Amino acid sequence: MIGLAEFCEKAGFQNALSERCHEYLVEKESVGVQVQKPMGMLLRFLRMCLANGEPLDHASKSAVERWNEKDINESPRNHYYRATEIRRFMQHLEKTGIDAYVDRDIRRVQSNFVPYIFSHSEIVRLFAAADGLPYTPISPQRVYVMSLLFRMLYGCGLRVSEALNLVIADVNLEQGVLHIRNSKFGKERLVPMSESLTYCCSKYVSSVGHHRKDETAFFQTPKGEHYVSHTIHYAWRQTLHYAGISYGGKGKGPRIHDLRHTFAVHCLQKWAEAGEDLNAKLPYLSAYMGHVGLSSTQQYLRLTAEAFPHIVSAMEANFDVFPGKQVEL
Repeated sequence: MIGLAEFCEKAGFQNALSERCHEYLVEKESVGVQVQKPMGMLLRFLRMCLANGEPLDHASKSAVERWNEKDINESPRNHYYRATEIRRFMQHLEKTGIDAYVDRDIRRVQSNFVPYIFSHSEIVRLFAAADGLPYTPISPQRVYVMSLLFRMLYGCGLRVSEALNLVIADVNLEQGVLHIRNSKFGKERLVPMSESLTYCCSKYVSSVGHHRKDETAFFQTPKGEHYVSHTIHYAWRQTLHYAGISYGGKGKGPRIHDLRHTFAVHCLQKWAEAGEDLNAKLPYLSAYMGHVGLSSTQQYLRLTAEAFPHIVSAMEANFDVFPGKQVEL
């Protein structure tokens, strides 16, 4: 977190409002929250107030309403995040005695996006296609990176950013455990790997060089840096093509993030077919995937029922885990 003077310089002014803003960010960081995105939002809000002649000694209703206006090209998700971040700050100001307008009528826009759940045969084809990606002299180790990366995303249910942020020290090959740091919501967790995935990691390290320092990127570009997401997405579209899986275009998928969704659904499918009580298993899956609560994990029950309808009747006879007929998950 940058110092108060530097923060106020970026905002364009220093007074009680900008100082409380910095105080709010320091408080968030002290409990382990990543503050880069909230800081960017709050700096934009303060600059907007300054540029539009809004009061700078408090957070007025007109300033908040101006901020909450949706840009024509802005996604509903980003607009909701932007508005709720400022609302949290307004609530903080209220607690500190500064006049602030809290918009309590911000509503989350429900997304109708349905993730793509790969079949088991499609997963096999994806891995085979990744193993056969064409050689490129610009990135001679690309095939090793993508081959392992896609297996890790599916085998551990990771977010793409979590895998790309790994450094050598985060991958414990002796115990078969990944240390996920700086994840979404600022959480850390340990993720055990299967024996086969641990073996793939060992082969990868042997192929790309095992003399790197602990702090260097595990998935390393030819320049020795962490991969950026757009490079991975290009290879992902190539892999889908070679696997014979149609790509619908940006925003339509299948997305690389759908490997994470597929991991969860296949895991629940395996438990269901083994006769396990899925309600009892959900907390384990939630912790493994780094969810902040069970609500996100519960959505996978519906997806599992839709992808594998043959297991629903068997499970409903023993456990109340598919309440879709009575309750919308």
